[in-house]
Amino acid sequence: QAALAAPVSRAPQKGGKDDIELIEGIGPKIAKVLADNGITTFAKLAETQPADMTAMLKASGGRFGLASTESWPQQAALLRD
Repeated sequence: QAALAAPVSRAPQKGGKDDIELIEGIGPKIAKVLADNGITTFAKLAETQPADMTAMLKASGGRFGLASTESWPQQAALLRD
């Protein structure tokens, strides 16, 4: 098994939050929208339906219409586990 170039900490950060931005397609602005809706951990993200996340993004008023949320729960589950 090849070693990673840079180790990625999967442990929850201070305050019980995970680095949601490790998920492909989630940047600081989307991470804030998710956090504002109570999604701050990989476990919570893994349990959230993609359609619900899309609705949150649209309701935020931001320009996140192109964000593809379909793979986010799977990616979060991998990071959680």
